[in-house]
Amino acid sequence: MSAVLISPATLGDLVKRESDPDYTREGVSLKASTAYPLGAVLGRITADGKYTFSPAASTTGTEGAEIACAVLLHPVAASATDTQAV
Repeated sequence: MSAVLISPATLGDLVKRESDPDYTREGVSLKASTAYPLGAVLGRITADGKYTFSPAASTTGTEGAEIACAVLLHPVAASATDTQAV
């Protein structure tokens, strides 16, 4: 029986062309205690400016995250503190 090789997702699977990486990329602060995979669609929480998964149901503390406004370019492991990402 032959083994099946599976390649993990890469940035090339997500972004095919960028006009200017300095213009289209921005550092953001991700909400703590959540693991974010490559390509996660994010929304900005109005109250504190942090980002979390979108579309998130409108719940207390994450208002504003219902509107998708970013895509994560690198996977981020879960952390007890807020994490900076691109």
